[in-house]
Amino acid sequence: MTFTGCRHDAGGRYRFFQGLLGERWWYYFRPNAATTERLERDPQSVLDDLDSFDLVRMERLGDFYYVPVRAGTWLLQPSWTKYYVWTSEDAFAAGKTFDLPSFARKERCLKEGHVCRTDNATASAWYSSLAGFGTAIPCINVDRLMLPDDDLYALHRMVLNPRAYVAEHEQGADGQELDLALVVEEVHRIRSDPEGDARELSLKKVRRYRQCETGAPVELHDLHRLRVQLLAAAIPALEGLFAKRGLPVPNVAMVLYGEQA
Repeated sequence: MTFTGCRHDAGGRYRFFQGLLGERWWYYFRPNAATTERLERDPQSVLDDLDSFDLVRMERLGDFYYVPVRAGTWLLQPSWTKYYVWTSEDAFAAGKTFDLPSFARKERCLKEGHVCRTDNATASAWYSSLAGFGTAIPCINVDRLMLPDDDLYALHRMVLNPRAYVAEHEQGADGQELDLALVVEEVHRIRSDPEGDARELSLKKVRRYRQCETGAPVELHDLHRLRVQLLAAAIPALEGLFAKRGLPVPNVAMVLYGEQA
């Protein structure tokens, strides 16, 4: 028998789940208005209450309900949904997490993960997928039904300031924070000086802040070149969509890595 702590799926992703054998009970949490406000301001305190298993503390947070998942049952779970899983017997299931363009909800999940561990796995591809979506904007009819203004603003913030969303355990020179900061910094250099050697400056910076235990020269992340290409195409696409909707382009500034806010 196992019982998980409270979490949401990695990086605010949606989840499809199908029970194949045995039975699991999924306990869901619906926050009340006061707890929703606390999740924005102090998610760690909410997570501590959820994992306390203290009836009084937990009842103050909102409503709880459960869904028995037996063989043949399917679940489609939206992002940012907080849940526990109780497995009382041998059980087997299949599932998949995936992204949908609900970027305001995804931003909320990533902001929580920036200050405390609230997801159930390491989110590694979130930035590439967001930048990739941005590049597709000119190719499809992105109306407000598909991408409301709140989601457009959230997507713009996340691709231009990833340091604000990197998971707590991925911050610092040895994690995603440095890798993603270098992508944004390089694209800004390319846009301001197309003839400059932006890549060489990125390489110098990663070698300044990251050490290699083997003594070999430190290299940029394997996806660095691709991410730079994606972001360089996503920025004008997003700016074009703001203009198409008659909205001013927000000024999203990211503090350069190695500098204080």
